[in-house]
Amino acid sequence: MYAKRKTEAIFVYILLVLTIPLTGCLKNATSDSEQKLELELEEELVEELVGEWKSACSYHPSDQNFYSNKQSYNEGQYSGKSISHTDDNCLNPIFSSAFTGTYEVGNETIITSGETVREVNYHYSSWSITVQSGGTVERLNALAYCEKSDWEVGIAHDVTNCAAFAGPIDKFTIYKIDFDRLLVGDNEFGDGLTLETRPSQLDSTIVYIKQ
Repeated sequence: MYAKRKTEAIFVYILLVLTIPLTGCLKNATSDSEQKLELELEEELVEELVGEWKSACSYHPSDQNFYSNKQSYNEGQYSGKSISHTDDNCLNPIFSSAFTGTYEVGNETIITSGETVREVNYHYSSWSITVQSGGTVERLNALAYCEKSDWEVGIAHDVTNCAAFAGPIDKFTIYKIDFDRLLVGDNEFGDGLTLETRPSQLDSTIVYIKQ
């Protein structure tokens, strides 16, 4: 076995010596191969997120409401919905916000907990709000929220360009997939509105399950 490996090594060395004039071509071929591998890796990374993910009902101390969330990934296209509820079973919705956009998977990184996660960047192209309770409709109409006074229960309104809503245009965060579970970045450890404020921890209170 050792003699065979040594012979193979010698043959490889001779082959390299004989093909020195073709070094430029070999470099180009290697470069093409590396680019192909990088593209395949990018496709695999995008592919691992593809599908629909839903979270269980979870409490958000920031506004003291309960939320159920849904995210959908499809080869670089991204959409989702977050529904706010008053109860811990998420049966009494107040309003929902929906969004569409694109996503790009980035590099692996090690966060402060020592876990290896992957970066992901989102670019939002549209936001809409649907109010689910009569009381909320009355308040929004009284405020002319987003310069609208025709809010109705169950009717979606485009708020993409509404300064009062101020949905982000770009979001820089992290994620980790563990079998059929998706964990995302915790905004308490970085709001993700810039590259410098990308979250440094995963949010353990929100777990998405692949559907």
